[in-house]
Amino acid sequence: MPWPPTEATDFQIPIEWQLSAGSTPGLESDQLVGTESTSLLDASTGAMAPNALNVYDNPLDILEQIEQQQKAQRQALAPEGAEGKRQQVIELAKQKLGMNYVWGGESDAEGGYDCSGLLWWAFKEAGISMPRVSMAQAERGKRVPISELKPGDLVAWENNPAQRGADHIALYLGDGQILEAPRTGLKVRIRKLSSAELQNLSRTWGVKLDY
Repeated sequence: MPWPPTEATDFQIPIEWQLSAGSTPGLESDQLVGTESTSLLDASTGAMAPNALNVYDNPLDILEQIEQQQKAQRQALAPEGAEGKRQQVIELAKQKLGMNYVWGGESDAEGGYDCSGLLWWAFKEAGISMPRVSMAQAERGKRVPISELKPGDLVAWENNPAQRGADHIALYLGDGQILEAPRTGLKVRIRKLSSAELQNLSRTWGVKLDY
């Protein structure tokens, strides 16, 4: 059966909204965070930088250095205060950093993930039941201010005033950071929530989970 089903709220966002960079709260591309860029890794995606091949003559040296730098990036992005299943969900989601946003995607085989597909996959791999679409995921826990969240909880957005309920969702990492599959044209990333998002609680809120 083809995905998505017709009732999937987060798949009904107009394509022009997805393609209009910076116009939707929660999707700002200039708020990426992570480790400082290196000569081998692209700081925004964690993938190999275009000039990486010019740094070492031996391809094996390149691969070894990239592996070490990716490990260092994952460690630097590790949230504080997460443990057990929460830490497992976070680590699973972080494996997909740099992958493409794909509308309806929920596996590597599809070339990438959408916002709820990424969370659905990470929670499923950790053995935790999670609905597939953003609206249902936002109702999976208690609606709270973002300041009350712990790493491993969720952040939800309602961007379309014509349709009630969450149409974007992300994994909270702590210290105001989220991991998200943003929108068409961008890759899975970690970024800092903006002050506008933190203040506009009618359109951006926390989802406190019990697991």
